[in-house]
Amino acid sequence: RPLDMVSVPKLEVLECRRFLSAPGNLFHVIGTSPHHWNDPYVVSVDDQVLVAGSQTNDPLNNDSAVDIYDAATGQWSTTQAPHVLPGMAVASINNYAIFAGGYSLTHSGSQRGSDVVGIYDAQTGQWTTAKLSIGRFDLAEATVGDLAIFAGGFMRMGGTSRRTNAVDIFNAATGRWSTSLLFQARGDITAATIGDKAIFVGGSFEEHGQASDVVDVYDGGTGDWSTATLSQARDQIAVGVAGNLAIFAGGQSYLEELPRQTNAVDIYNLQTNQWSSAAISDYRLVYSAVTVD
Repeated sequence: RPLDMVSVPKLEVLECRRFLSAPGNLFHVIGTSPHHWNDPYVVSVDDQVLVAGSQTNDPLNNDSAVDIYDAATGQWSTTQAPHVLPGMAVASINNYAIFAGGYSLTHSGSQRGSDVVGIYDAQTGQWTTAKLSIGRFDLAEATVGDLAIFAGGFMRMGGTSRRTNAVDIFNAATGRWSTSLLFQARGDITAATIGDKAIFVGGSFEEHGQASDVVDVYDGGTGDWSTATLSQARDQIAVGVAGNLAIFAGGQSYLEELPRQTNAVDIYNLQTNQWSSAAISDYRLVYSAVTVD
């Protein structure tokens, strides 16, 4: 999804068009990207930061240009990706940055998922392509070990919306792809990595977007999947990871198909492999989470 901030070696914060560092308590501008970006997609790999997206207020007016900042040299360059689409997932694993899926519009105006994957190798500066098992957008992504995992999402939006339980897994060590399935087909999933676990939480399912309480957990050590259940079904959940805890807070649930905000919190403890629940101070839909020492 579009990001406002990302951390890389020698860089503290990326803010849309500006890179900032923080000596003491002051920020100062250390660079400006070649293009103006609106709601950019940002991903860091090795000492490089890739910025892509729309250069207008129209999210569908994306082109394939990708600006790259090299923290080692302090220089910008521009490359051409195989595709840049709204609703795509971005991930970084080892020396690869991956742009997966996204959507385009049909003649009727509905959104149709793409199966195209663009893979950037930071060591060579070259792009290669692959295909998702099913074209889709707004898919969740998580990385664990050498694996980048792309799960769920929407195949089509408009008319009859269709969600999928498809999972595509890229192994950066071998360059090979494999597939799996979530327990339940859904979109708007929140994903997190903690230790050797990739966790895919909640989301929406069925045509009318009913919230899901399903949790799918991938164990990077064994390659096995397991499931758990949230204390309250919901989507658009915020997540933060602190120590051995992955904390999933707030979001949107539904009552008689009408959305409502929630203050529910579900906490996964990696050390005990147990779940617990709590509540935040207020009922909120849109959260941002950040982890500090």
